[in-house]
Amino acid sequence: MFLFFLGSVLSYVFQLNNEEINLELQGIENTIYTGSFQLLKPGDASVTIRDLNSENVYFNTKLTDTTKEHFTFNLSTDDEVELVILSSGENEIRYLCDTQFDTFNKGVASKVAVKPAISTLIMFEETLSKVAKQTYEAALNIKKLREGYKRIFNFVFILSLLMTLLYLVLNYIQYLQVKKFFKQKKLI
Repeated sequence: MFLFFLGSVLSYVFQLNNEEINLELQGIENTIYTGSFQLLKPGDASVTIRDLNSENVYFNTKLTDTTKEHFTFNLSTDDEVELVILSSGENEIRYLCDTQFDTFNKGVASKVAVKPAISTLIMFEETLSKVAKQTYEAALNIKKLREGYKRIFNFVFILSLLMTLLYLVLNYIQYLQVKKFFKQKKLI
């Protein structure tokens, strides 16, 4: 197999009514997070994504219409991330998040993409070698079988010619004996 599971996609719809949601999410080391927030109908809400340990703010926006607001950030350590959604009034917010390994990092790329790809290619090469060997052996077997059929055909053909020749010789000898017999009896 040449396909690898490198990420996942999450999608949620939050229904809020003048409330605040604080979600603490455990980040995954060497992961790129991309996604979007979108109001399903015009309203008023704000969204913030921040690191709980270092207070770094990865994303902060105010949503007022149905336009998608996209975000992207990278975690190089297993940090906890807080998602804060603050709603003014009744709002439905669609949250879409896609995660994938940070393959821009050479170490991570080697671990999650390059090494598995190389091992898959090696397995593929071994499989091709086995198929080539089996094909060669099958070709040799077909060649041997063809030579065997040719020998059997030649043997049967020569044997049938010899049998026909022997039959003709025996018939001629019988013809001569019958002719001699009739001459002795003076029938001819």
